[in-house]
Amino acid sequence: GFQSIDKTRPRGGPTLAFAAHPEQPLVVYGDNAGAFHAHQFSATGFGKASKIATKQRKTSRIEFVQNLLVLAGMGYLSTFSHFAGKFAPLHDLPIAVRDFLWPANAKFLLVNQGLHGVAAYRYDPSGFTKLATLELPAREIALSTCLRYLAVSLQESGTINIYAISSD
Repeated sequence: GFQSIDKTRPRGGPTLAFAAHPEQPLVVYGDNAGAFHAHQFSATGFGKASKIATKQRKTSRIEFVQNLLVLAGMGYLSTFSHFAGKFAPLHDLPIAVRDFLWPANAKFLLVNQGLHGVAAYRYDPSGFTKLATLELPAREIALSTCLRYLAVSLQESGTINIYAISSD
């Protein structure tokens, strides 16, 4: 079963997205104003909370990927390093993000930009590089486990389209 350990009020407003660190007792959350905080916890309860960044716009997604913290929202996709308990900004991409998919072993990430479509990016130490775009009003996106097919549900019609992803 589940046993309650502790509860806390998030800093800022109510959380819209949050993620747990894959190796440390730490959660990161973001709110409607684009404020992001990290909150440590232990087996006895919540510990110290700290501010990571303020993006001024609504949060849509947070994820830890490939030793990075990725923050996304309406107008930004940002990466941060995490070392010795501190977050440091790495790269910012000024785009609208409804959602993103960044598979653990993939050489690319897919960004659902809603009405602006879907974009594929490569990420390396120098930042984001756009690889391809689909210009259609996307509602949801899903990626096959083999990383070769993308499903996109469209906002207006509700149809689902399947696309092959080339390895070029």
